[in-house]
Amino acid sequence: MASCPDGRPVSFPKSERCAAKIYQDAVKDFKVSLKATVNVIDQVSVGVDNLEIKNESKLLKDKLNQESIRLQETYKASYLAITRDPCANSERHYKLVESVSKKNYELQELKTKLENETKQKEIKSTLNNYLYQRGKKEGTAIGKIAGTLDRYFVENNKYPKSLENIGVKDEVNLLGISRLEYVLISSSEYSMRFAGEDYVLGSADDKLYKGKDGKTELQE
Repeated sequence: MASCPDGRPVSFPKSERCAAKIYQDAVKDFKVSLKATVNVIDQVSVGVDNLEIKNESKLLKDKLNQESIRLQETYKASYLAITRDPCANSERHYKLVESVSKKNYELQELKTKLENETKQKEIKSTLNNYLYQRGKKEGTAIGKIAGTLDRYFVENNKYPKSLENIGVKDEVNLLGISRLEYVLISSSEYSMRFAGEDYVLGSADDKLYKGKDGKTELQE
C-alpha cells in the first residue's frame, strides 16, 4: 500500500517480478475467452459455402488477435508503471482493468451468440455487427454527446461541468466511462478525449474533440 499526497491509499505490486506474475494471472481469463471465441468462429464457418461469411470470419479473427495483442501489451506496461509510480498511474490502471473486463464480457457474449445460431443469415449478421456496427454505434454516440454539449452551450451560454445530468447517460454507458475524459477548460470551451481500439485513454489512437462557443470539432 502507498499513501498518496492527495490522501488516497493505493495498493500496488511490490516489485516488477510480482507485477509480471499478477499480469499473467490477470490475462488468463481474457486469453481463455479469446481462444474459445476464435474456436467458435472457426466452427461456424466450417462447411459454409458463403464466401462473405468465410471472409468476415477471417477478418474478425485477425481483428480479435490484434486487439488482444495491443490490450495485453498495454496491460503489462500498466502493471509495471504502477509499480514504479503508483500514485501517478493508479487511476489510469484501474480504468484499464475495467476496460479489459468489459472486453472479456464482449467476447463471451459474442461466443454465446454464435453458438446459438444455425442459419447462415444469422451468423453473417453477427459477424458483420461485431466487425463494423460497433464502430458505427460508437461514432453515433460520440456525435450525440458533442451535439448535446453544443446545444447546452447555446441554451445556457456555458458548457456543463461534467457529462452528468445532460441527457447522455445511455451514450456514455455504451462507450464506457473509462474510455471518456471530459474537461471543462472555461465556461465557453471544453475538450473531450475518447479511447480507441485499445480502450486506454492517453494512447496513440485516442480521438480528441474540442468545443468552443457552441461548436465542436474533431482535432486531426
